Amino acid sequence: MLNQDIGIVGAGISGLVAGIELRQAGGAVSIFESRSRTGGRIQSLQAGGLVIETGPEFIHGKLKETLSLLKKYNIPYEPIDGKMYKARNGRVEESLEWIEDWDVLLNKMKSLGRDLPFQEFLDKYFPEDRFGELKKSAIRFAEGFDLADVSTASTQALILEWGYEESEQFRIPAGYETLIHALENEFRQLGGKIFLNQPVKSVDWNSRKILLDIQDGQTFNMDKLIITIPLSSLNQQSPPAESITFIPALGEKQEAFGRIGFGTVIKIVMVWHSAFWKLLIPDAQFIFSDYFFPTWWTQYPEDIPMLTGWIGGPVAEKFADKPDTFFFEKAIESVASIFSVSAAQIKKDLKSYWIFNWKNEPWSRGAYSYGRVGFRHSKTVYRKPVESRIYFAGEACYDGPFPGTVESAVVSGLVTARNLLNDLYKINV
Repeated sequence: MLNQDIGIVGAGISGLVAGIELRQAGGAVSIFESRSRTGGRIQSLQAGGLVIETGPEFIHGKLKETLSLLKKYNIPYEPIDGKMYKARNGRVEESLEWIEDWDVLLNKMKSLGRDLPFQEFLDKYFPEDRFGELKKSAIRFAEGFDLADVSTASTQALILEWGYEESEQFRIPAGYETLIHALENEFRQLGGKIFLNQPVKSVDWNSRKILLDIQDGQTFNMDKLIITIPLSSLNQQSPPAESITFIPALGEKQEAFGRIGFGTVIKIVMVWHSAFWKLLIPDAQFIFSDYFFPTWWTQYPEDIPMLTGWIGGPVAEKFADKPDTFFFEKAIESVASIFSVSAAQIKKDLKSYWIFNWKNEPWSRGAYSYGRVGFRHSKTVYRKPVESRIYFAGEACYDGPFPGTVESAVVSGLVTARNLLNDLYKINV
């Protein structure tokens, strides 16, 4: 039995899996969460029998830890197997090839010696005009999928992910939040405590005990602490009221927080009275275009008249301060252009919609991280415990082939909890 009070800051999936691991080992574990709910950037809304995912939606491949958790809790998941389409020149056509010359690009990225920012890499190794479309598509993918600023994004970080890209993807019909509820229930049943609406204002580790100062004036003393909050609350991208002050300051670690990229997303979910696009592309899964909302996906194979639009990376950052009405009109314009239907008709048939602007979401201020040049060193510093007392976990700590995913957050939470336990056992021995 561990005679330790262990605190976890953040009740997202990383904090919950870490909490279960530590509680099973006998630690007295308390999780402190700023929001009124658990789950962090995972949230599934229920609306008229539909599941609306505000954040993560897909499982990008046969990801070991994520699928293991779903199986453990008997949560059904299903493959998505629709086709990809591209809208160009007023037509929507099936995309038989992902991106022309994509393999040429990946091979050159894999053979790169010294890491370079992705834009610099493209300009150096693909200067010819014939690669213009390839470069454009690669930049669009890095910005839209990885949320990366290509002027600083690491080419080696991108190939670490792109080289492992799996074609098979899955969706949880009942919503990703069913996994959060299962984890929360297990943690509570094990005797773990969760304090909601309790944002941590400061962490004072000057003394033998770690003192947590909560914004409402409460204080808690801990022997060990795991920080799992989004990178934006550590790298000073968030408002001061949503950031944590460390006493004393963390020095090199604080610098590492600022050297890891953190991107944002604007997502719109639109539901019509009928799926008008099925007359043209009945088997569509993803639709790509050059319009303002460049990426759309359906609920295929489910027969649901819903389209989800996505803007990621620097473009989402640029327009983050715009009102929701701006994004609504741009979405209508994009859908109308893709399918050559009037905006008036699109609006007439629209039943409901939701807009999720993650840059403006309190306690997140963005979506997920990406690697900049030097990312390995930065993440090593990020993960390194402070005097075997304060530990860090979350998707931004992860250094593997599935960055920015739920899988990365789960892996990081598990690894960090086990490292903490190993350190405790060494001390006790």
